[in-house]
Amino acid sequence: MLSGKLQGEIGRIGAVAGWIVVVYLWIRFDLWYIFALYFIIHFLEAVTVGIAKGKAAGYSTIDSFLFTLLFGFTWWKYIYK
Repeated sequence: MLSGKLQGEIGRIGAVAGWIVVVYLWIRFDLWYIFALYFIIHFLEAVTVGIAKGKAAGYSTIDSFLFTLLFGFTWWKYIYK
């Protein structure tokens, strides 16, 4: 079983890889709507959950927003571990 910290790190790598893939798909195949969906999901997650979890853990609002936008739930889910 992986530790919470390691699970978070692997998840963050996956989230960044996801951003790379959706940007590639947008540039190479003009699949902008996949990028838009990925962005909208992360944006809504940041606004509804990420900022509150980050502020509760001592992060600023902007840091919480940006980290959730980039890493998604893999940032705030493991923030206390």
